Amino acid sequence: MMKRFTGDYFSLWRSLKPAIAKVHGHAVAGGSDIALSCDVVIMAEDARIGYMPARV
Repeated sequence: MMKRFTGDYFSLWRSLKPAIAKVHGHAVAGGSDIALSCDVVIMAEDARIGYMPARV
């Protein structure tokens, strides 16, 4: 399952079209992975981005 998710994120990373992420609120776990795979990340002043600890 993790390999599939990673492949999905990297398909966004390798995209020929620019990807833009808009973060309003919290972007944690998969949301932060998606945002950080984009070319441009636009965040609200009160937005938070992070990765909650998880057992993998």
